[in-house]
Amino acid sequence: MQLTAQTKGYDGSFYWAFDQVNVGVQVPPEQGGGAFNGYWPSFRATQQRHNPYKTDISWNVYYCVTGNPFNFAGFHEGAIVNISSILKGEGKLQGESSTPVSVKNG
Repeated sequence: MQLTAQTKGYDGSFYWAFDQVNVGVQVPPEQGGGAFNGYWPSFRATQQRHNPYKTDISWNVYYCVTGNPFNFAGFHEGAIVNISSILKGEGKLQGESSTPVSVKNG
């Protein structure tokens, strides 16, 4: 992955965008089959205006696959839960977190 864009706001908000550098991975049939040809994620964290102690985080993903090689929604939702748990354990995340949800467009 290569960082292609980033911004940081005065309030701690940020935006990161990445591109997958190496593409064209064939996925064996026993692992779902197909091919994984590209992955372009971005992360945006925005402090809520009405509550300065609450931050919205979105993880947008564009990817190119054939077949059904990966469950991206399950992977990303699990990753957000895991990251939240680690940050909470380190005292860097306070309060209550919403359950991650996936929305598929297209």
